[in-house]
Amino acid sequence: MLASVSPVLDAIIRLQGGSMEWSPASFYRPEWLNIAEILCANRVNQMTRTYDDVEAMRRLLEEKEKDLELTARIGKELLERNQELKAQVLSLQAENRSAHESNTQLKHELHQKTQILHALTSDEDGE
Repeated sequence: MLASVSPVLDAIIRLQGGSMEWSPASFYRPEWLNIAEILCANRVNQMTRTYDDVEAMRRLLEEKEKDLELTARIGKELLERNQELKAQVLSLQAENRSAHESNTQLKHELHQKTQILHALTSDEDGE
């Protein structure tokens, strides 16, 4: 496994079974809310203990910046995926409307042909 970037990323990697691969769908897990709370609490404890340690504060700020960048990338990916899905929904709705109109037209034609067939058959029976 690659070197640690941050506790948040470490937690995400552990939840994904050690895989560094991620997808936007993998970030919709409710159990992560508890992990975020725990990580925030750990960060507060670290900051309280290291308030006077400038180097430790710098590391914590760098870590927080990396977390923020990761969050921004994930958010961007989610927005892009959402736009793709919206476009797909619109396309499928248009396709569905077209198929429905075609189906309605075919039913109408079938009904007309059935009426003509019944009319021809009743004329033959009457003769």
